[in-house]
Amino acid sequence: PRFWQANEYTLNNLHRKNPRVQIKMLGVQGDLTYGLRTRHEFTCLQEDINIGVELGKIKVRPTWVQVIFKDLEEELEWADKKPDRVLVLCSCPSQIGEDTTIMDQVKGMCAGKPNVE
Repeated sequence: PRFWQANEYTLNNLHRKNPRVQIKMLGVQGDLTYGLRTRHEFTCLQEDINIGVELGKIKVRPTWVQVIFKDLEEELEWADKKPDRVLVLCSCPSQIGEDTTIMDQVKGMCAGKPNVE
């Protein structure tokens, strides 16, 4: 519940600040060995957020995308193209293959970007 509430708060706060906001919820796709939890987390969050929108608890319906790690930069560029766009990184595996630094790399890529949550 706490994870969902954090995303509910983020979405509603972004909408409160800018009613024209376009929000894209992004998940970094994990591999089949270490990314199982991330895959389920992303799907469950999407379902829960959609229910929240239907019930009126969430004021803006985001779009959803799950990308492989090497394509993350393209999504960050999407957010930079227009001022009303925000990318919410909602799911990221801690490991892909033998690389255990994925989450740290993603944090580094997103650092200092005002339109990435």
